[in-house]
Amino acid sequence: MRMPGHALEDKRVQGDEALEDDVFTRSRRSDYDDELPLAKRAKLLFGKAESAKESNSSPADPTPPSRTTVGKIPVSKPIYATVDTVADFVDQFTRLESENVQLRKTIKISADQVLEAKKLTADAQNENILLKDELKKLKQKMKDEHDARREAAAAADKKEGALRESITNLLSAADVPINRARKLREDSMSDALSLATDANIQVLGLLQKTKGALSRLFSMIFPKIKQDKTLGEMADAFFIDPS
Repeated sequence: MRMPGHALEDKRVQGDEALEDDVFTRSRRSDYDDELPLAKRAKLLFGKAESAKESNSSPADPTPPSRTTVGKIPVSKPIYATVDTVADFVDQFTRLESENVQLRKTIKISADQVLEAKKLTADAQNENILLKDELKKLKQKMKDEHDARREAAAAADKKEGALRESITNLLSAADVPINRARKLREDSMSDALSLATDANIQVLGLLQKTKGALSRLFSMIFPKIKQDKTLGEMADAFFIDPS
């Protein structure tokens, strides 16, 4: 068993050896620092001073906080990150909500335009139906007018034929010859009217001659009666009622 004196001596020897090692280490570090650039050497010295300051500062008893003071709650970096994330989310949500509102407005405008287009299409279809009805009525009216003109032409032809026959019979009764120049054409109304005019003139001439003959006969038979009689009156005077 070793004595306490020997233990103290051993500790002293170990302390001397540790001091020599420290001096040697510092000497080597000093030589190494001399080889470093000036800026890097200053940076290393500053780091050594800071580490020495932290090691020399004795951990004193912490002063208890006063009851009247309120300690600040330390805020860590993750809380800031969370707040930023929430703010970004709120901004993105607000932007999306605005875009959603704008999209709804666009959809409503598009729907209104579609309804307006459907209304215009329905109006156009109704207008087309009305135009078709008007066109159908117009075609029917034109057909009716064409039929009416055809019937009027047929009636005129019928009247012309009757007039032509009447004139022919009148000229035959008056014993007026009908030459080729006065012969009626079946397709000419003007020729019929011209021939009717000529026949009227000839008939009037015959009637004048007949009136003169009847006047002389009337004066011979009825000398005391007023002689200023018309052809009809003289014919009535000669008329004998068979009853």
